[in-house]
Amino acid sequence: MLAFTFSLSLLSMTSLVYAAPAPPLSPPAFYLVTTAQNAAKSPSSQLAEVSALSLFDPFSQPNYLVRTIEAGYGSLPAFTLTKGRLHTTSLGPHGIGTFVFNSTDIGDDTELQFVADAESTKGRLALYKGYLLTVAGDNGGWTICPGVLGQDVIKWRGTATGCRKTYVHAVRDAPY
Repeated sequence: MLAFTFSLSLLSMTSLVYAAPAPPLSPPAFYLVTTAQNAAKSPSSQLAEVSALSLFDPFSQPNYLVRTIEAGYGSLPAFTLTKGRLHTTSLGPHGIGTFVFNSTDIGDDTELQFVADAESTKGRLALYKGYLLTVAGDNGGWTICPGVLGQDVIKWRGTATGCRKTYVHAVRDAPY
């Protein structure tokens, strides 16, 4: 009798699961790359001077930076964009826990940064024509600049010696 009751309960729970509404689909994920050209090209490996982007935690700080990475890196983060903010999942400081990281506000001569927070206000990022990352509609201010620990980081309108202009693309395929 106990087995029959358990089976009936399990059947009832299964029915409830199927009756529940499906969760909303998340936006399509993409990779972020830098390139010397603003025009899209597929596959992304054909973009001029292409480099993939990844989160970087140089000193176990709450804000992660974004750095360029070369071929041979083990994995690339996938990003989404909603309400003017980029989102990705990553391990927390010291590799403990997995968190959703959201892009922070960006201004002139500041790094593109991500922080693990549950609340995210509307940001100013967008994808022009579905691929070109912009700040308040401008795609021409991205720079690759020398950063901490010898890593090249992404800045908006970077002014330091060694900064060079770039475009940031959202791509469906990894460049390498």
